[in-house]
Amino acid sequence: MKKKIRKVDLERKKRRREFFIILAVIPVVVLLTYVESHISLISGDVPVATNILVLGLININIILLLLLIFLVFRNAVKLFFSSSSNVMGSKLRTKLIASFVGLTIIPTFLLFFFVVGFINKSVDSWFDIKIDEALEESLELAQNYYKDASDKMLTLARRVSVNVADLGVEPQVEVLDEFIERLKKENDFSTLEIYSADIEKLASTRSPEVTV
Repeated sequence: MKKKIRKVDLERKKRRREFFIILAVIPVVVLLTYVESHISLISGDVPVATNILVLGLININIILLLLLIFLVFRNAVKLFFSSSSNVMGSKLRTKLIASFVGLTIIPTFLLFFFVVGFINKSVDSWFDIKIDEALEESLELAQNYYKDASDKMLTLARRVSVNVADLGVEPQVEVLDEFIERLKKENDFSTLEIYSADIEKLASTRSPEVTV
């Protein structure tokens, strides 16, 4: 009889300990979710290290939620087997476990669905921000590249125009060919053509590997 009472006392202490663990874990999960929500709002302006911190907090959140679910389900299973047992003291243990499960299962599952929904939303928005930033930076880089190339070609065209004018009013074809060939080599062009004001081709040169 004393052994049965001791066993029930041990069971009560164990249930109480696990109950306090769950009571400690639930506010930690809520706090982590709160921190993640605030960090995710400014994730576009923070360094990579902070983004890694967000992922770490999400992983910790998931682990704590799994711990909560494990404790609740384990006690639910014990409740099932204890309720079907006729051993002396089993009814008292059943009441202890039932009260434990009843106090923890509802807030645990509410918290689980809330946190999982938040994590999905945060991760989606986090990666959307990163993708948008990458696309914007790529577009800006491409625009700057083409602007620089356009400015360079415009400057070169003006210089060529001045040099052609220095060759005379109607320079010979051989002189123009020699001029643009030298210009092509100096600027590493694959193709170079000179047109008159009437859009008449005066001279052209093309690298052998370039096909029309």
